[in-house]
Amino acid sequence: MIYFVYCIFRATREDLPDIIGIEGKPVQFLRAGGLFAAFTEVGERVAPEIPAVLAFEEVIEKIFSETAVIPVRFGNYFDSPDKLQRFLGDNARELERLLDLLRGASEMGIRVLAKRRAAKTSSSGAPPGEHSRESVATGRQYLAGRKTIYESDTLASGRKNEVLEFLEAGFEGLFTSMKSEEVSGLAGALAEMPRPR
Repeated sequence: MIYFVYCIFRATREDLPDIIGIEGKPVQFLRAGGLFAAFTEVGERVAPEIPAVLAFEEVIEKIFSETAVIPVRFGNYFDSPDKLQRFLGDNARELERLLDLLRGASEMGIRVLAKRRAAKTSSSGAPPGEHSRESVATGRQYLAGRKTIYESDTLASGRKNEVLEFLEAGFEGLFTSMKSEEVSGLAGALAEMPRPR
């Protein structure tokens, strides 16, 4: 058996609710000091298919309705309850700090997508800075093409920062922290802001 983990939390009461998790199996709770982990025993790794992901989310939401949680990424397993308990004990200080930060807050994500400008092409038909051997007559032409790409990237980065500053100003006082990240494969940014419930 392996142990599929949903989230880590502090219990607000001793009698934890009966919850059904992935594969229709009961959610169990493991305690280590003041921390609890919600998990389900499964025979093998669970595929991230829609029913499993929805059940995973539902378990987290039920516990979150009563207390702050640290959701665990879907598909995190422990080989034994002892290893899970050791993880909670070894990381208790950091987990407690995160739960204090998240108490009374929820996460809000904003995805900003931007259209990518079509790259200008050189006389050879290649994007600037990407020339075939035949098309680069001089080192000066090559460097001019690379400069165009660099300036375009700098402009896009500046625009991203403007959008993030706009969001931060617009939501001022409604969030405790903010982070942004590039979304792989997309022209945009994701801003996540824990905010009071």
